[in-house]
Amino acid sequence: MRGTLNWYVKAQQKIQSFLPHLDPDLIVNVRPAIVTPDNGGPEYEQLVLAFSHLSNQNLSWTMEIGEDDEYIKGGKLESVVKERYLLKTAQH
Repeated sequence: MRGTLNWYVKAQQKIQSFLPHLDPDLIVNVRPAIVTPDNGGPEYEQLVLAFSHLSNQNLSWTMEIGEDDEYIKGGKLESVVKERYLLKTAQH
């Protein structure tokens, strides 16, 4: 399995620090998933951040992240999550 559990937990904790301000019904967990690459490569098992919403199933998605401390602490992770959330809410 790709991905490091400690790294994903660190990202999850960061997301949980701002998620209640974005949408108190949006939840993030770390879980394994089977990933099918867009480029047609072989499937693989990967840890992912799994987002789910308590009242709107259309606001669910998974996300892979790389092990980059600056990505988590520097605000990029927060920006990506917020952009994805806004895109999902605009679609539904």
